[in-house]
Amino acid sequence: MPQFLKNTKQRLTNKHLTCKIIDPPASYRWGGEKVTEFEKIYRLYFKDVFLYLISISGDEQIAEDIISETFLKALENIDSFKGNCDIRVWLCQIAKNTYYSYLRKKRKYPVQEL
Repeated sequence: MPQFLKNTKQRLTNKHLTCKIIDPPASYRWGGEKVTEFEKIYRLYFKDVFLYLISISGDEQIAEDIISETFLKALENIDSFKGNCDIRVWLCQIAKNTYYSYLRKKRKYPVQEL
């Protein structure tokens, strides 16, 4: 394991490791089973996906921003998960693609310092 990732694990606080489930948006309240099952997925894989995002981005703040979008995309597309791979791999793929989209947007619309 890279030294950076070891240090990151040591720096993580309970805030990051406690998977607090908030009420889903109204559009997801239908199909209570879908949301309930997704909560289990969220609780099981949040830490793994978060650490993966830190490892590819090198920035804890960016990882925090991307992880919420990652799980929202996963919830929206959970029906497309075919089960050909471990769900952790699927979630990390979504996280990676979301991170790359973030980088493209950042490059397209750079923030200018005042």
